[in-house]
Amino acid sequence: MSEGLTLFDLFEEFLDSLDDGERRQAERWINLFKSYLATYGGIAVEEEEWAEEEGEDWPAPEPDLEDEDEGDAAAPWLFVPVDRLGEDHVADFLGWYLVQYVVLTTAEAGEAVAWVGRVLESFHRAVGNTSGRRKDFDDLLQSLANDLPRVVQAKEVLTHAVQSGTMLPPFVRGRRVEGFQAGYFTVVEVGERGVLFDEVDRGTQLGPLPLPQYLKDLLRIGDTLNLELGLRGGVWSLLEVGHIYPPCIFIGEGEQGP
Repeated sequence: MSEGLTLFDLFEEFLDSLDDGERRQAERWINLFKSYLATYGGIAVEEEEWAEEEGEDWPAPEPDLEDEDEGDAAAPWLFVPVDRLGEDHVADFLGWYLVQYVVLTTAEAGEAVAWVGRVLESFHRAVGNTSGRRKDFDDLLQSLANDLPRVVQAKEVLTHAVQSGTMLPPFVRGRRVEGFQAGYFTVVEVGERGVLFDEVDRGTQLGPLPLPQYLKDLLRIGDTLNLELGLRGGVWSLLEVGHIYPPCIFIGEGEQGP
């Protein structure tokens, strides 16, 4: 590993390697990555590392989404050894944080994965990652390159379908809602009759939820959806669609995410 290299060094050296046009594009995603690491990354900062950079009275970081420049000097986690960055940070940033806090287009979702991939190229060179650990990062990025744009598109298309009133099967239209379920639902089966879910907070299965084929094509086993569902005539239907997370993100009972 490059002796003494910190996360701060990694980000700065990567940005310095870009021309002005690329740097402007990359800064958006790197600033968001910093915001994630500062607030949810859980990177441990040893007491001596904290004191070594700025002294013991540093304020806690107060990250501002998409503009972390002013907070860098007060972010002790930036000065930890670069090898503390793990696959879980990459998965949670791309698959949970961006989904939860940033309104993305499908194109932006692909762009985010691509830029993180380029940062990781610098990371691998810096830490001298073995082929085994590098493969774990590469496999994760490959899955997210497909899954992140897909779940962004799925939310957009499902939301439009609900708002347009086209989700109800003809035989239940006009019937009153006789039951509700709301929360996180993980896809366990996508079949001819619809989508079968595990209810995260109840540990029970729900469904099948009838969906047109073009909507089923956007979902994969392991996706977790934040939904409000209504029961009409014994058939579940979508009432509201929240965030949709790719399979690399696990949301357990009572959780709102990592």
